[in-house]
Amino acid sequence: MESTILSCSSCGTTAEDQPRVYPEWVDGNDNVAIFSREGYMIARGILTIDEVETAKLQISGVVKQWFEKYDATGEEGDDWEEVANRLPELQGKPKDITGIEAELTIRKLFRMCVHFEYFATLCRHPNIVRIINQLLGPNLKLVQSMALLKPPGSGEKKW
Repeated sequence: MESTILSCSSCGTTAEDQPRVYPEWVDGNDNVAIFSREGYMIARGILTIDEVETAKLQISGVVKQWFEKYDATGEEGDDWEEVANRLPELQGKPKDITGIEAELTIRKLFRMCVHFEYFATLCRHPNIVRIINQLLGPNLKLVQSMALLKPPGSGEKKW
């Protein structure tokens, strides 16, 4: 199937030249229909800047705990296997990286709400629950909580 490239006759730009417009949550809009059509939405302002900064510090703390255990034992540890996922090429290498370089080797943190009370509380934040209830209904269960960590300059990951 061929795709048609739309162009503007007055300015000559094509649809490919236009920035992507992402579906955003707007109180009063038919957000459920938009979510159903697109499969996702951006919801800005759910957390305050302070709440976002606290969450970032908590994530850094989890990573630091992981590395402290790794530094103490020399092993990644089965009990942390479900928490942190490092870049495969770095697993089992000597402890020669520290600080932010070490933190940037972690790509995923799994089951955050199971292992860390801060994230269990955050997932029940009233603004998050309000929007989720409107989109999916009440009485939901959280099945997975994960932080995907993407370092600066790592490029776009195609899903």
